[in-house]
Amino acid sequence: MSEKITRRAFIQRGLTALAGLALLPASRWLEELEGQDLIRVAGDWVTVYDQPSYQGRAVATRRRDELLHVYHTVQTESGRNRRWYRVWGGYVHSARTQRVQTLLQPCLTSIPANGQLMETSTPYTRAYQRTRGGEWFPINRLYYGSTHWAVAVEEGPDGSPWYQLKDIYERVYWAPAAHLRPVPAHELTPIAPQVDSKDKYILISIGQQTLTAYQEGQIVFETDISSGMPQKEPPPPGEIPTDTLIGDFHITVKTPTRPMGDKKLSDELLSGALLGVPWVSFFHETGLSLHGCYWHDNFGVRMSHGCINLRNADALWIYRWTIPWAPPEQMQASQWGTRVSVREA
Repeated sequence: MSEKITRRAFIQRGLTALAGLALLPASRWLEELEGQDLIRVAGDWVTVYDQPSYQGRAVATRRRDELLHVYHTVQTESGRNRRWYRVWGGYVHSARTQRVQTLLQPCLTSIPANGQLMETSTPYTRAYQRTRGGEWFPINRLYYGSTHWAVAVEEGPDGSPWYQLKDIYERVYWAPAAHLRPVPAHELTPIAPQVDSKDKYILISIGQQTLTAYQEGQIVFETDISSGMPQKEPPPPGEIPTDTLIGDFHITVKTPTRPMGDKKLSDELLSGALLGVPWVSFFHETGLSLHGCYWHDNFGVRMSHGCINLRNADALWIYRWTIPWAPPEQMQASQWGTRVSVREA
């Protein structure tokens, strides 16, 4: 179902995108990647420069989902995002990349009745759907750190165990069990549940691109964010502006996994569908939320269409700390919860 590539050809391609990863035995591909320090090209493309600077000479272009070995990280002296990676042939800025790992997983023998939260533990894997006649066909890739709700374990198209996954829209798809890590309940344990809701408060600064969490008047968490990109002109009627709304809000709905972007599923590499966005905390009826992000690493710079993008680990901390509490066996929790204030300054 996919091209067979020798080990030598694999190395010569510089750990580029592994076409058809999902249907190849793990021993052919992923064992090659275990333990390696890698980044995935998360944007449509990135430029390799001969020095860690946009003023350098462009020496190569890497396309979406190519995997690049990181020799070391370079912090430059200026800019909101000062991190560059030394890769084969030069330097790549971190903005449109994702740091990834390859962590192959044992398969669960069964899934709890209410389902089981899963986290993608490989740079990416291909999801599949099935026709009524039982024929498998590819759809979107699931990316490292994305989360998905498993409802069953079955034999996949390659004869190995695959998890049947279901999203909030009741769409069903499958992915290899070896590429998905069951998220244990203890990783979702609430943080400071004894503190009253009125004593927890989140302040978001658009100007500084930061989030600060206060508990009983004290700062307990700080991080940089990516808020909505400003628009030069008002959006067309019926469309939501891409700049983040200013005001006071409350988290009302939380879910550990949520599809965003284009609702159409397809196997197109540049599809706008974002499956399995992790650790989502909604604070406005238009769908604005705090959530994890696997499609860029440019925090401190406005990047979103209105939501507050966070590193996955930061989004998980917020998810665990805020109210409403989200039991690990539930796909969604609703309650008037933690206050979120969004300010210009």
